[in-house]
Amino acid sequence: MKDKYRAATSDGSTASPTPTIVEPTLKATNLKFLPGPITSNPKDELWSQQWAPRAIKSQSAWAKGVTGKCVRVAVVDGGLWWDHPDLVGRVDVDYAKSFWPDLPPYFDSESIRDSGYWHASHVAGIVVASANNNDYGVVGIAPEATIVPVKVCDGGQCDFGAILQGIIYAASAMEPGVGAGADVINLSLGAYGTPGGDNFFPWDFTQQLAAYSNFGSAAIWVAAPGGDTRAAEQFFDQYFDQEAGTFTPGAPPLCYRNDFVLSVGAPNLAGKPAFAHLAGTSMATPAVSGAATLVIHDEALRQGVDLCAPRGGKGMRRNPTTPGQVKAALARGAVLPNGGADRQAYGSGIVDVPRTLGYPQPVWAA
Repeated sequence: MKDKYRAATSDGSTASPTPTIVEPTLKATNLKFLPGPITSNPKDELWSQQWAPRAIKSQSAWAKGVTGKCVRVAVVDGGLWWDHPDLVGRVDVDYAKSFWPDLPPYFDSESIRDSGYWHASHVAGIVVASANNNDYGVVGIAPEATIVPVKVCDGGQCDFGAILQGIIYAASAMEPGVGAGADVINLSLGAYGTPGGDNFFPWDFTQQLAAYSNFGSAAIWVAAPGGDTRAAEQFFDQYFDQEAGTFTPGAPPLCYRNDFVLSVGAPNLAGKPAFAHLAGTSMATPAVSGAATLVIHDEALRQGVDLCAPRGGKGMRRNPTTPGQVKAALARGAVLPNGGADRQAYGSGIVDVPRTLGYPQPVWAA
């Protein structure tokens, strides 16, 4: 890829070094799960300040034991803080991978590096932050899912070649060094410019993505449509059949389609865990990824599939759904505001977890 082909996280500038692969040196995956069910009012300290899980009624899934347990969510982003207290036990570092020069796909509390890793940490927290964590922190929408960090950006700067490699790695069957075996791929990324311009999605790049998307990938992609309406939705609608747009309630139409989302943050000045409210499609995207994760876990429970069981062989997948089924469930359950008068702004509508999973609306949501 030429250096002019650039992308960025939703709030970052652009740059484009030649991507290389950096293997993680830490092999310490130790997935942990909740000791009991999650109530509709978790004990986590900042639950009362959270918006996203309640906005899409995630508690209705938790009440049925649907927490995203062992569903694999690849965060193709800037790498993350893997042992943050609200992420520890939720990150598969063995399958983490970096396509960014000389930087690992994660950092830890012993080697804090703030500048390039906060964005993915925040995104991951919206999906999987631990619940009932000793009266600490926040709760993710799918708090027992597994995050796989795939680093393709740093400091808000991304490279199209790295993104393409990262997506292919995330979507490929689970095999050390070859594929992450993701069930859901979160792309909280964007680009600037106009169609055909140097800083927009180049057509040769989009065609490669589209070709791979249609090649039978087992993962559903959840992608940020950008902070405005300039051709982004037409791009996704035209080129992807396994992609779900990000529409969550809150802000004005034709904008972020979300609200200020509280989640895991970068270290504070003392190097300690922090939390932050942020707004943007980067934050709406993992809310939809979390909902997609709940769809997969719900169907696995209905079919008696243990998503945590060892795989039967190299490349074997356990996910009983197809990307098309997950996307159809999200669209079927979505709610169009204002009687559907503004379909251009909201597409299929706003995510609603109980409608998506076929559950009754909770009493508290009436």
